[in-house]
Amino acid sequence: MMFIDITPQWSVVLNLGLDYMGSGTTSFIGVGGGVSVNRRLGSRLYVGANLGIAYAFLHRYNYSNRVFVGYETNRVMIENPAVPGTVIVVPVDVPVYANINEDRRVFGNRFHFRPSLLIGVKF
Repeated sequence: MMFIDITPQWSVVLNLGLDYMGSGTTSFIGVGGGVSVNRRLGSRLYVGANLGIAYAFLHRYNYSNRVFVGYETNRVMIENPAVPGTVIVVPVDVPVYANINEDRRVFGNRFHFRPSLLIGVKF
């Protein structure tokens, strides 16, 4: 991180480093950086704008989910409405789900842009 005072009211903060973004079963690993331009409004108050950029080259996730894989036809016996007391066999399409649980690492490109505005107080 590098802090640059341009004038007594204006400053710029530059940073660069490794970037990790993760939540639950998904994570992204890469490099990131940012630039922040700040304006002092008083001795302790300042405002600014940030732009964070990250390039993720490794996407790791644990995929544990039920996935729809197709239909299968089952035969169901129902009462024949035309002739009480008898049954008929009717084909019924039933959705089929598979449980998939696997740990994957995928190499690929992903960019994240994180702009923000800030209000800060220095203690």
